[in-house]
Amino acid sequence: LGVNPQSARTYNNLGDVYGREGDTKRSIEAFRIATEIDPNYADATHNLGLAYSNIGKLDKAEEYLLKSVELNPRIFQGYYNLAVIEYRKGNIEKVREYLEKALAINPDYEYAKRALESLPSEE
Repeated sequence: LGVNPQSARTYNNLGDVYGREGDTKRSIEAFRIATEIDPNYADATHNLGLAYSNIGKLDKAEEYLLKSVELNPRIFQGYYNLAVIEYRKGNIEKVREYLEKALAINPDYEYAKRALESLPSEE
């Protein structure tokens, strides 16, 4: 069974493996290579943004997460992860907006439902 070294999917999967092993640096590098091979690969772009978010690089995270939902507006997790970033910035209005977008795509997404329920009520 051969693996194509120029496969964006292979690098995306490798990034997932590194991430699960706690090797964030190698995970980010693999996701970055995946997005270089295929700049329109929304899942890898999302994963790169999430990896940056996990290490607190919120500006880079936001850049890639926004690009991922631009590439594929159906990535509900992208909107959820953008909501997490906005929460960390203290922008509750944007948090609500992104959570509602995630739920419009996937009404059964429990993380987004619970997060939206936990927000202070609008006044």
